Amino acid sequence: MEKEKRKRKEVVDKGREEDRVVREFMKRRDKRKMKLDKNRRLPGEVRGGNIKDAEDKRWELKERQGLPLEIKIRMSKDRIEEWYRHWNGRIYVSFSGGKDSTALLHLVRSMYPEVPAVFVDTGLEFPEIRKFVKRVENVTWLRPKMPFFEVIEKYGYPIISKESAAKLYDIQNTRSEKVLKKRLYGDKFGRGRLPEKWKYLIDADFKISDRCCMVMKKAPIMKYIKENNRAGIIGTMADDSRLRTTNYLMNGCNVYRNYRPTSTPIAFWVEQDVVEYINRFNLDYSEIYDMGYANTGCIFCAFGVHLEYGENRFQRLYHTHPKHYWYCIEKLGMGKVLEAIGVNYKVGFCKDCRYLGKELNRYIDAEGRVSGMYICNKKVLEKTNAYNKACIKFVLKKSKAVIV
Repeated sequence: MEKEKRKRKEVVDKGREEDRVVREFMKRRDKRKMKLDKNRRLPGEVRGGNIKDAEDKRWELKERQGLPLEIKIRMSKDRIEEWYRHWNGRIYVSFSGGKDSTALLHLVRSMYPEVPAVFVDTGLEFPEIRKFVKRVENVTWLRPKMPFFEVIEKYGYPIISKESAAKLYDIQNTRSEKVLKKRLYGDKFGRGRLPEKWKYLIDADFKISDRCCMVMKKAPIMKYIKENNRAGIIGTMADDSRLRTTNYLMNGCNVYRNYRPTSTPIAFWVEQDVVEYINRFNLDYSEIYDMGYANTGCIFCAFGVHLEYGENRFQRLYHTHPKHYWYCIEKLGMGKVLEAIGVNYKVGFCKDCRYLGKELNRYIDAEGRVSGMYICNKKVLEKTNAYNKACIKFVLKKSKAVIV
């Protein structure tokens, strides 16, 4: 009896603490709204015919992102329950095999175990992702009608960002002078134009577009929705990108009035929350995260790669999946595309002979640590001054390279 009383007391105390945190958050939000000048209107988003203060919305999002995970779980469950009831249980979880959708699927099925998951097998997923998805129960697999190489041949390569790629596609393909003028110079407020730094890509000898996601992912999902009459729950977060932040500020978590009604119940979470949730509930996840990858989208997608510091996704791909790397760079022609936007996809090469071969190996020092030295079958590239000669002989013997 005493143990049961203690457990009940702990549950009650925990609930009271969570309620206290929520009340404090609501008080801070109300105080901030009272301080805002009613006559002052900042550029904001239009929602329901009313102009909302963008600054106030961003503050509220930041406050929610700073809440404890327990509070976020409660808030997310409220949104899931609201979505489930609105559609009378006719919902599904968009499951990519990544950590975000893994946490979301567990959260949804902790409330409604019968909810199905939908996975789009585009052919661009890591092998580890596909293996993990096969271990998950009640998952519907979808496939696109067009493979990736046909998509880039017909529409173009996915580079820079979705917004810039869409503008470049319009410039390269539109017949409308009005659209062309807007993409080059913007409207009267300067909106909708392509940034100056990317205008040199207009004359590139390859196509650029944002249609890849539509053809490979969205089209199969929309077909599934039409055939099964279900509304989707997606594991995207506002913290992922500027576009997703804007979408959250405009629509919130549950979007009912749209061509594709969508719920994003963990939109106000951050990456650390997802990691903590997986560890707390000891969830199974894909082995790809143990190989140094923080995000697991399509393997050959180049959106945002120019913003990555240090070893980028394509250089990492060489070490983890060399066959995919060479197929991407050589067969798909991604090498010239990455060079055009100033992204170094080469893993290490001789600065003298500029040779990049499949025999390339990372230099390993005497203690077995991987260093910044690479070796090919012609030269040795050194990034530091002194190396142990015995180590160099060991690497030469291992890679069967010859120093000229």
